[in-house]
Amino acid sequence: MTNFSSPTPKLYSHQDKLKMTYCTEEIKRIKSNVAKQEKQIQDLKETVTSLTEKIQEAERSIPPPITHEASQLSAGCSSFFSYSILIPKTNGEDPITIIGSYTITNTGSAALHEPVICLEISPSAACNLTGKINYRPVSQTEQYIISDDYLTWEFTEGSSLQEARKSGLYWLKPVSNVQLEINQSLSFSPLELQISKKHVEDEITVRGYVICREIPEGQAAINSISCKLS
Repeated sequence: MTNFSSPTPKLYSHQDKLKMTYCTEEIKRIKSNVAKQEKQIQDLKETVTSLTEKIQEAERSIPPPITHEASQLSAGCSSFFSYSILIPKTNGEDPITIIGSYTITNTGSAALHEPVICLEISPSAACNLTGKINYRPVSQTEQYIISDDYLTWEFTEGSSLQEARKSGLYWLKPVSNVQLEINQSLSFSPLELQISKKHVEDEITVRGYVICREIPEGQAAINSISCKLS
């Protein structure tokens, strides 16, 4: 009868242990690199998705090509002052008053969008300008419920009454969203100027300008307010 003895466990040499340790560390390093690469791939996918969305958004915002009919349209605008000078009967401290209006009319063959007027008073300290100017913020709802009969104006973004009195430049826009159609007019009225007595001998001039999306360079009024009382 043959006796079989159990196999003798294999003993690893020191060199084998070093190889196993190296392989284990190498596997860990490879797994770490793979994880980093997977993270980079995921980041690149997110970047590509974001750029694709931005490109699609930009494509949607590109205006349609100008047709032959649209190319024939031209923007045009004219504006003018109408006013009266009221001189007090007494020689007291009552100021001289100029009352009038500033009217702009679309004279072109295309609608005008986002009209803005600039009233330039020279010298800036000679008089105060008042009119239908709203000095408080207006909500989006209010912009749509103000009728043209009660059209009010407000200072454009970045301008204010304080800055206007210093520079003499009053930058105003309609409170309600206005699109000036062909042959349609828009008026800043009433326009009132109070001239103090100490500036009565100055030559006071008020000039007007109209700026809109279609006429970004601006259009000067056909006349101006001029007053000099000596």
